[in-house]
Amino acid sequence: RAIRQQTRSKLEVLELLRAIPTQTTLYIRASLLAEVISDVEKNAI
Repeated sequence: RAIRQQTRSKLEVLELLRAIPTQTTLYIRASLLAEVISDVEKNAI
C-alpha cells in the first residue's frame, strides 16, 4: 500500500520487511514473510 500511495519507495518497504524478524517482536511465519517479500520484489512499481 505504501508503494502504491508513494509514501515509501520499494526499497524502503523491502528493508522494513526484512527487518521484521530482528527489529520487532511481531511474529510472522517465516514462509509468509518470504512470500510477501517475494511479491513486493516482483510486483511492486
